[in-house]
Amino acid sequence: MGSNALSAAELVAALQGRTGETLQQEVEGDEELQEWIAKHNGKGKRLVPAARRAVAKSKANSELQQLWEESEYYEKWLEVVAELESSLAE
Repeated sequence: MGSNALSAAELVAALQGRTGETLQQEVEGDEELQEWIAKHNGKGKRLVPAARRAVAKSKANSELQQLWEESEYYEKWLEVVAELESSLAE
């Protein structure tokens, strides 16, 4: 569990029309990603519960979480993860 899981969860949220601020900043500069999200909009609903679990595991006790915890940006990382959790909430 780690950055790949969080990235995948961001995409699942985006496909549900709930792009968080962090991903939105990335999408703004990437026309190909914007087109891909638009083309697949609404798909992946069945992946939302798995995405929620992946985010929870990454946040709770993972190598990624430990690395962020040791950095000066841990609080910001927690904010970004909380935003993702909110995007995946029903």
